[in-house]
Amino acid sequence: MATPAQRTNTWTLDEWYDQAVAGTQGEFITGGQLWSWGGNTRGQLGLNAGAPAQKSSPTQVGTDTTWNKIGKGPDYDESWFRYCIKSDSTLWGWGYNSDKGNLGLNDRTNRSSPTQVPGSWSKITSNNRWNLAIKSDGSLWSWGYANTGNLGQWGPDVQTSSPVQVPGFSSGNKATACNNNSAHVIKTDGTMWTWGDNAFGQQGMNDRTDTRSPRQVGTDTTWADCAAGQKSIVATKTDGTLWGWGINDNGCSGHSAPNNSSLSSPTQIGTGTDWNPDTLSRGRNVAGCIKTDGSLYVWGRNQQGMMGINDIVNRSSPIQLPGTYRKVSMGYQAAGFIKTDGTLWSAGYNGTGVLGQNTGGPGRRSSPVQVGSSTTWRLVFSGSSDSMLAIKNI
Repeated sequence: MATPAQRTNTWTLDEWYDQAVAGTQGEFITGGQLWSWGGNTRGQLGLNAGAPAQKSSPTQVGTDTTWNKIGKGPDYDESWFRYCIKSDSTLWGWGYNSDKGNLGLNDRTNRSSPTQVPGSWSKITSNNRWNLAIKSDGSLWSWGYANTGNLGQWGPDVQTSSPVQVPGFSSGNKATACNNNSAHVIKTDGTMWTWGDNAFGQQGMNDRTDTRSPRQVGTDTTWADCAAGQKSIVATKTDGTLWGWGINDNGCSGHSAPNNSSLSSPTQIGTGTDWNPDTLSRGRNVAGCIKTDGSLYVWGRNQQGMMGINDIVNRSSPIQLPGTYRKVSMGYQAAGFIKTDGTLWSAGYNGTGVLGQNTGGPGRRSSPVQVGSSTTWRLVFSGSSDSMLAIKNI
């Protein structure tokens, strides 16, 4: 096997932090192998196979060793599409595309293997049938399903099956979150901006007014990252604090408020200042985040045991999962966890073999089970209930 390309002294902050958490500072390996498993209803495993062709253990996607990032979302049932970015900043998508052209390929044709989206990209976030993505130059782009102004074109809703630049966000964007029909963007100056649907106060503007133009969320300049569920947001700040707002379905906003109540402005979760700002993950109504000491906390809906705490009880405030971790991905009904030793673990519903245990039958695991024996897992993504993606160093 060919030796992967390496580079020295050309770090980005995100890359340095990933390696610091892993304890492998020094030479940064620019990519790894991509693996997928679980259901394959619309080719979302990227294995060039039609449905069903599900896999109950990790199967490598092609032979490329330069996969670098997995796009956030989507995390809804029947959201059968995926995105990944390679170390050369190329963006690749596959899976379901027949509805709104959500793969950004200027058509509505499903793909069962990765297909390149033109351009040079740094990050992408998806939710259900639409996408927000940041190019390498810091500009913001959107495409897919349009409703309530979520695509950020500041006018009537127009579906688009290829990326369209969001006016007013031509540079300086570093993080995005999108739920059903609303958007959040964090700029490099630490400010947060929002637009679209606001029925449950998910914009964080202390109101419930839909907007088709961007509004700044408060005046803070310390926002670090954000992630969206169905109608709610969780976010981290550079001071290590954790925040949540929007609908509190099953406690997903991290507050001990009545079920399905909502918060229309950012509200701090607990009093901790030691949350790792780059480890935040949201599923539809569940969330997780890792502290700087590697301890992992989860909260929200736990019907299938996906929080890995050996029960199926919902939690409205963060509860610790035993062990030390470097990555977490909370999906729709299953979750993936990477420990500090590089091992990969899963929990939740196993209807299509999504837990990677080489068993495809239904059932659930409410405590994490190890996926294979590798100790080189770097990233994991658990989106909709039926499949997972992960990147492994070689």
